[in-house]
Amino acid sequence: MIYAIRTTTGQEKNVAEFLASKAEKERIEIYSILATEDLKGYLLVEAPNRGA
Repeated sequence: MIYAIRTTTGQEKNVAEFLASKAEKERIEIYSILATEDLKGYLLVEAPNRGA
């Protein structure tokens, strides 16, 4: 599933890096994280379930 995560506008890349780091440390199953300039204020996260 792909989930949209709301972030502070302009901080998408920082939040994506933080989320990736936390997922790795805590072994949270996240397949991908997308931070694009076209979608300001949001990240797209691919994970098997919402609780990941």
